[in-house]
Amino acid sequence: MRGVPDAEQILRYLALALPYAAILLGLYVLRSAWAAILLYHAGIVTLLRFDGQEDLLRSARQGWSAPAAAVVGIVCAACGLLLALLWGTISREHMNLGETLTSFHLSGLSWWVFAAYYVTVHPVLEEIYWRGYLPGAHRYPVAVDVAFAGYHVPVLCLFIKVPWVLVSFGVLLFAAWSWRQLAARYSGLGVAIAGHAAADLSIVAVVEYLIRNQLG
Repeated sequence: MRGVPDAEQILRYLALALPYAAILLGLYVLRSAWAAILLYHAGIVTLLRFDGQEDLLRSARQGWSAPAAAVVGIVCAACGLLLALLWGTISREHMNLGETLTSFHLSGLSWWVFAAYYVTVHPVLEEIYWRGYLPGAHRYPVAVDVAFAGYHVPVLCLFIKVPWVLVSFGVLLFAAWSWRQLAARYSGLGVAIAGHAAADLSIVAVVEYLIRNQLG
């Protein structure tokens, strides 16, 4: 029937919806950051296997350039510095960051294990998924980039004010586009993974700093 999506299109729709479903169920229903990220990652692995795309794992070992990775890593790590400088302005009123994270089962050992997982496994799976599995070769921002930035919105709304959520959406859209261009430029995901991991590491470091210094 004309206009009915085929199996490949349905898979792509499911792939774009996956992170939104994982975040909404994990954070807003189950109130667990672990549930959110594990549902998300399990969905990624399941979709890749179902679609016969396990070979994409090899792309994570390709496209490496030490000089490019160093430069991109430094630029992406600036996200954490900006977060630290702006936190007093952008954070939601009357929000205690430590208590909020604890409410999502992130405290003590659970927080440290989550942090390690977030800066190692998470960027690899996300780059394989968003810059390896989903996108095509486009020079300009596309729907996949918008979807990547958009799934962060319900997470950010828990921590920062709405106007700054919109600013963050723009930054994430640019990051998605940039990492996709890097994957194309170096014929692999290595440099993009390095930048993504640097950004995640800087954010985790700043969150720990804010909690320790009771600034959030």
